[in-house]
Amino acid sequence: MGSRSAMPGRYRRVQVTTDKYAHLRVPEGAVGYVIEAYEDGTCEIELSDPATGISFAQLVVAGSDLVDIPEPAPTGEIDRAKGRHAIAEPATGSVVSVRPMTSAEFEAWPRPLRVIVHEHAKRFGSLSLDGCVQDLAISWRSELVEPVLRPRRRAEVWVGVDQRAACVARGGTIAASIGLASNLLDIACFDDCVALLCETEVVVFNDDHSIRGIFGISNIPQGISRQAGRLVVTLVDGRHEVIG
Repeated sequence: MGSRSAMPGRYRRVQVTTDKYAHLRVPEGAVGYVIEAYEDGTCEIELSDPATGISFAQLVVAGSDLVDIPEPAPTGEIDRAKGRHAIAEPATGSVVSVRPMTSAEFEAWPRPLRVIVHEHAKRFGSLSLDGCVQDLAISWRSELVEPVLRPRRRAEVWVGVDQRAACVARGGTIAASIGLASNLLDIACFDDCVALLCETEVVVFNDDHSIRGIFGISNIPQGISRQAGRLVVTLVDGRHEVIG
């Protein structure tokens, strides 16, 4: 038998080139990242939907069944002078930027300005918002996951990562903050509410930042839309569930 010792080559973005794993809900063309690469030529991978980036499987496969693919182009523009990733919403002109920081910098940050805090965090960043005198700080655990940033109108920005999300109003006031039962996948903003899409539930906030409801779902969500006044969640298996 080949050795299962870990080898270099982790965190490559790859695509599955065969349908032999379809019985494991991993179709040909599935996209994800190599978590571990072993001496026997196998790789442990985490797979995600190419359209949404939502993770739906983790398994060990033959390295010959994978092909490396490039990283997708980032949304927004890179402020190379400051090393920040800026995201702009055309409808409002709001700008959000995140700059990586060290754990020591995070610990020295004023506690009232730490918007999202996770125990045993591995990554840290400062969040720069229009209208805020001081940058805010966030921490999270996942090495492969980036924070979700969603400007909403001119007055607020929703930010979330791992198992926490928050709404920051103009000026830096935290208008809402919540711990989540499962990992956050995306944030969808509508005229009268905001939906936090998580692996096992969808949390919906009203326009006044009160919680409308926490709705369990039967599979990983792929997206959410409004249809006939109701919120409809599309799942990775193609089914739809009405919530709210």
